[in-house]
Amino acid sequence: MTPLIAMYINRGVGFDPAQYTWMDMSVLPEDFNAHELLAQAGVLHTKMHLDQLHFPFSNIVLVVRKEEETVLTITTRDEGVLVEMWGSDKEHVGTWTPETGFVYHPLWAQAARKYPDKYGTAKDFGKIIAGRISVLEALMLYASKKKQIVQGYKCVADKAVNDKRIRKGKKPLYEWRTIEIKPSAMRNQSKGGKHASPRLHDVRGHWAVSKKGKRYWVKPHKRGDSAKGTIFHDYVTGEANV
Repeated sequence: MTPLIAMYINRGVGFDPAQYTWMDMSVLPEDFNAHELLAQAGVLHTKMHLDQLHFPFSNIVLVVRKEEETVLTITTRDEGVLVEMWGSDKEHVGTWTPETGFVYHPLWAQAARKYPDKYGTAKDFGKIIAGRISVLEALMLYASKKKQIVQGYKCVADKAVNDKRIRKGKKPLYEWRTIEIKPSAMRNQSKGGKHASPRLHDVRGHWAVSKKGKRYWVKPHKRGDSAKGTIFHDYVTGEANV
């Protein structure tokens, strides 16, 4: 877990952090250039459509910089993508979708109307969110092209135990795991059988190549039989061993 993520967890957030995989966007490879990668993919400065959004996990939290004091939660579902912005005091600032743009939470809408210079406009927030999502998209392209690992963090929690601790005024407890998101080219080594494990496990979203050489995106999904057990994956950033 990075210091920036630890800061948000210790301060508290307005949602259950254990339901998401956390990604620190302030920790990026030195040669990472989102503008260049998006231009090469042909999606730079284009209108964002659902079929252009590629996320490695169904539920993500993005943290960017300490000065901004906001986090984004990204949830992908069959009906689309939902992004929510949360402030430093656990406030739900607003919601963004590719179709509607940014919409203020009612309480923030009042403050924004009264102090527009301080809180900014919905259009401003929409641009910020779209920009962060574009960087995340570029990061997935980077991992695939450069054969390097992208980093994520997952916290595991016992909800019943934490609910009891919160009722007693204590802080919840989390176990953090680091997650390696490897390029698809590094994931082709078979461990036997059609799939590596018959137990229920999460398969992250990733780029894959068809037999005809065409690159396509595989959405995050679950695979396996829950009756045979469940596997939890940890996801680290750094150079891949190739």
